[in-house]
Amino acid sequence: MVTATSTAPGGTMMSWQDIFKEKLAEMHVTEQWTLQEDDTLRVKALSPHWKEFVQRCALGRFQCSQCCHKWTSAKVLILFHMRQCPGWGIIRMRVFRQECRRCPNPQLEYPEFSLETVERILHNLMDVVGPGDCKEELR
Repeated sequence: MVTATSTAPGGTMMSWQDIFKEKLAEMHVTEQWTLQEDDTLRVKALSPHWKEFVQRCALGRFQCSQCCHKWTSAKVLILFHMRQCPGWGIIRMRVFRQECRRCPNPQLEYPEFSLETVERILHNLMDVVGPGDCKEELR
């Protein structure tokens, strides 16, 4: 399992970045792209010249940090904001957390994703980034 946050044990944001780099190479994207985590991103709150892609319905596993209850959700939302300039681009991502339904005062928990799910999410993102330019029409 791959977690969504760099603060998780093992620094797993690096796993996302490694897979992202592989996808760029597979698509022969020559621009230098950077993938960063940003928990401050909000849907449709874009800076000028930025584009948005929202991955809805990603499958993730959660575990409550208080009661250890585990659950799976197919409704994990991942938000990407991206900007491309000549020769480079930057993508910021936010994985939205969920709270345990069993705890009286639940904490928001980060999901874990299978490697297959991370690859699918990043494949969908690459459809937006594409070789050469960020497409105007985003899903």
